[in-house]
Amino acid sequence: DLPSRYQNHPTAKLSSWCWERRPLETMFKDENTGEVILTRKLCGDGDDNLELLEGLTTNVFVVYKDGRLKTADSQLVLNGYMRHEILRLADHIDMPVDQSPIRLSERGEWKEVFVTSSIRIATSVDTLNTIHGNHHDGSVTVVPLWSQSSEGGDDASFVSKIFDFVNRE
Repeated sequence: DLPSRYQNHPTAKLSSWCWERRPLETMFKDENTGEVILTRKLCGDGDDNLELLEGLTTNVFVVYKDGRLKTADSQLVLNGYMRHEILRLADHIDMPVDQSPIRLSERGEWKEVFVTSSIRIATSVDTLNTIHGNHHDGSVTVVPLWSQSSEGGDDASFVSKIFDFVNRE
């Protein structure tokens, strides 16, 4: 059996997870992979029945085209420091937040995908590779994720707004 944070305490930061996640990193992370995203399968087959929960060492966020920010509920994932800060930023800029698992089937509605951690702060995601067992079966490319603006206006990525917010604090 593969290790799972969800069998015990998904909201607890346990040092044992550093060792328990190693088999997942070995199986699913190659030199071109920035993070392994933990998923939960809904009923049925195929990638469209997957919910994105969190990374092995990160929280996952999606900005939707309708302007809302979505991340898994804090009862399902580690409520990390940067996750808290991102939710605080969203509140600060009056951005609607939906705390429920991100469905891969909604990827056509995504504007931007990013992961956060205390070390990385925020990192944009441009491609999700779907894996079943030990085999890469293809990739789901999320395009266009967002349009960047040099002025930093409404078209600026949320990740750039994060860094602006962090630098002001």
